[in-house]
Amino acid sequence: MKNYARAPLTLVRGKGSQVWDDAGNAYLDFTSGIAVSALGHCHPQWVGAVLPFQIMTCSMLARTNYKVGALVARANGDTYGVATTQVFYAVAIVGGALVSSRWGISGVATTTTVAVIALSIYLTVLGMRHTGMTARTIAACHLPAVGIAAVLAVVVGATAWATRALHAPGPVVLAAGLAFGGAAYLALAAHGVRSGNPDWQWAWDVARAAGRKLRRGGSRR
Repeated sequence: MKNYARAPLTLVRGKGSQVWDDAGNAYLDFTSGIAVSALGHCHPQWVGAVLPFQIMTCSMLARTNYKVGALVARANGDTYGVATTQVFYAVAIVGGALVSSRWGISGVATTTTVAVIALSIYLTVLGMRHTGMTARTIAACHLPAVGIAAVLAVVVGATAWATRALHAPGPVVLAAGLAFGGAAYLALAAHGVRSGNPDWQWAWDVARAAGRKLRRGGSRR
């Protein structure tokens, strides 16, 4: 029985319970998934919840940086500087939310993201004071990661575009993206280890140590 045979039409957009195909024909969508909430297509509350998360992703790198800067400052005994920064950060988060709440959750996400980025910059500068590193050195440390992210974005993006063009279902698109993206990452890692890059070599040593530990644990059983 072909319970899930693909319908001979290509849907391009939807709103509420209606969907439209590439020829402009409208349909009522009576289908739903298993164990899901049937909110309809492009539900305004759901669409409005996506943008704040997209805004917050702009601060992911900053969240990593400020932790490193804070650790360096604490290791050098500058706990007062870190504590003062955290106080100003809390004030910026709360004050920014009070001002931006009139624009909804997207406004709060924007001011929070700005506060996180400002905190990252300040703590990075604080760490630079204790290590003697320059802004050029800090930027150079990030360039390899930016390059890797760009390569993976191109590979995964092209894979997603190609599989969607073939009308592949969502799980297949996800699996293909993970497979090709993982293969590209492993290729970059292998190149880094062969070229003697210390970061990739460290990652390889950690992975080997973890593998040996797992093997020893399995042999004991």
